[in-house]
Amino acid sequence: MSRPTNRLTLDQLLATAQRSLAMGRADRVEALLRPLLAIHPDEPRARILMAQATMARSPETGLAHLLKADARAWSSSTYWLLRARAERRLGRLATNSARRAVATAPDRIDALFQDLQQVAGQHGPGLDPWLARLLVTRPYDAESWLCLAQSETDSRRGRAAFLAARRALLLDPADGLNLLWLARTATPASAAQAVCFTRRCLPVATTLDYRTLQVVAHAVTLTDGLPAAVELIESEVAGHADRSDLHAALALYRLRLGQQDRAFLDLQRALAAAPDNPTALGIARAAAEAARDYVSAYRWQRRLLVVRDDDVDRHRTNELKAMAVYRALLPRLDLSRRTHRLAATALLGERRGAYHILDVTPGWNHATVVDHRHSYKSEADADYCRVLWGLVETAVRPGPGRRIVDIGPADGLITVRSAAAGASVTAIEPTCLFAERVELFSRLYGVADRVSVIRGTLGIEHLEYLAAADTIVCLGVLYHLADITSSLELLARSRRRLVLETSVSGEDWLDDSRGRLHTNRLRISWPWLLRTLRGLGYAPTEVDGWAEFQTRKTGFLNRRMLVAEPVAGYGAGRTG
Repeated sequence: MSRPTNRLTLDQLLATAQRSLAMGRADRVEALLRPLLAIHPDEPRARILMAQATMARSPETGLAHLLKADARAWSSSTYWLLRARAERRLGRLATNSARRAVATAPDRIDALFQDLQQVAGQHGPGLDPWLARLLVTRPYDAESWLCLAQSETDSRRGRAAFLAARRALLLDPADGLNLLWLARTATPASAAQAVCFTRRCLPVATTLDYRTLQVVAHAVTLTDGLPAAVELIESEVAGHADRSDLHAALALYRLRLGQQDRAFLDLQRALAAAPDNPTALGIARAAAEAARDYVSAYRWQRRLLVVRDDDVDRHRTNELKAMAVYRALLPRLDLSRRTHRLAATALLGERRGAYHILDVTPGWNHATVVDHRHSYKSEADADYCRVLWGLVETAVRPGPGRRIVDIGPADGLITVRSAAAGASVTAIEPTCLFAERVELFSRLYGVADRVSVIRGTLGIEHLEYLAAADTIVCLGVLYHLADITSSLELLARSRRRLVLETSVSGEDWLDDSRGRLHTNRLRISWPWLLRTLRGLGYAPTEVDGWAEFQTRKTGFLNRRMLVAEPVAGYGAGRTG
């Protein structure tokens, strides 16, 4: 009689875990199932639930749970679908798992989408047979057209992706996911059309979330500006006063518009509705950083660390604590004394990298390089610094009376050296830590009167600084951007001389979709970059000797620097 009782207990436990998973309590699912799996290690339902609970945090752990399930799990489409997703996230071939998911449940749209992603990735252009079957059987199903939009985006066919997303939105205007993909696939040529559809469908959208509203607001910003985007979000928040994520989105755009006081009121409403909302906590921390209130930023980050504890958050918490101490001690530091200079730079933390190499000792004759990729010997360091600056100086051309904008200056190597050569430099730096270091090194090297630091990510609000410059410098930054195409278009609107350096690949991107949906640190297509600059009215020329220098001194094999001169007469008669 005990066996049915045990089985009943097992079913009840799995049902409880399923409810916890539906509520987003992955930690509770793990706590419930861990003792169960110690007794029944190959229980398929428990392994699938554990995989679902751990997949977002660690695809490796999720896949390991699935592989430990016995053969009874093979009849479940959820099992194969989870395997396909885990294999894709880990960069493995997932075709077999995706096809098994389709075979076990051919009507499941998400399983079929996993399969067509694999097919499209292997066979390149052309409508794959699985997707063709889907569109034939469901011609008026919005999910089918959304599936096509996602597939076309993966296959880098931007115009086709936009048209498919538009069809999905027309079929189901209430689905916020359709709005998301319409705005995401919009290009400059179709942005106005996307905004028109968005404004028409937003009032009836029932599944609007923070991410969707962010992407939609970005599209509105491109066409109508930041005030219009804030007005759009305000209208949405008015109808969803209890939505913490929408209040957070409104706060973010108010901050971008410079409405700090109103932004903090929106953040208070967001946190009142959901005290543990990580998005709102992150925006509050960023706002405090921008205001140089590092004590408050540290407190917000402490709250965020409780909600979302990982290595990045722990590092960020320690960094903000150090910055708070630094700002408190700065009035008492005498930077003419070497021990105080060492203390100041130690508080801000040491950074390694090609553009993080300034020393605390004033005077270029004593400047040393600290870089983990080559010798620490002073002769090698001094040679590296001399050659690097010689190549950059030739491209940047600093001098008395010259005006330079340095985007993403890191420690301020190029900023400080250009100012030392007599130029006036404006540094645009989104990371507060680096902005503090640029200001510190400007003071240490005696050029603070010729350096101004603007905190923030490059955006349309910086166009006046770009247009007033003689040269715009952007070294080691492009491959960090999420939308490279829009950033290049913004730089081109200045019609100023550009000096760009980035990590590149020989792969050719066929259109702009890869540039608009870029992954941080992913190498940029060199042929695409040159072609894009020429299309924006620039004549790009590679800087001789830079690639060889980087390969020899740092081991980087794919670094390129170029100078782009504006073509005379391009854009005559254009506006904006």
